Amino acid sequence: MADELKISLSLFTEGNEVDIHAIFSSDFLDIHEKELKFLEIISIQGKARRACDHILLEINAQCTALLPCSICNEWTSCPIVLNNVQLSKEVAEIKDNTFDATEMVREAILLEVPQFAECQGSCPERKNMECYCNKRAEKKNPKYFPFEQLK
Repeated sequence: MADELKISLSLFTEGNEVDIHAIFSSDFLDIHEKELKFLEIISIQGKARRACDHILLEINAQCTALLPCSICNEWTSCPIVLNNVQLSKEVAEIKDNTFDATEMVREAILLEVPQFAECQGSCPERKNMECYCNKRAEKKNPKYFPFEQLK
């Protein structure tokens, strides 16, 4: 599935970096949520190297997540961009002499998914929701005291 993220430890010689350039299907993220989808292509570039007893991985990744808009519930796309994300794993934890970064990269991508999204950056339906929002009165003191009328 994501064999480009599986690297033999024998490739990590003194000062040697292993380049990673891969394009994956979004299936490798293994997401089965009704309110989160990914478009088909996930692009990953990076380098891996050995530093003493750790494998260090520096990646850049790009993909697009689809989330429902917080205002109108229509699907909206959110670009997910990872720049210079640093990941590491102890060599002692690596089994079968193969460093598999699949799960680490998956987690790094999922951590960048926003909790909330709005279509077009500012949903056109937002104006219909304003009547439900609390408007603070213009005062000399800009602090909001929600219980000031309860005396």
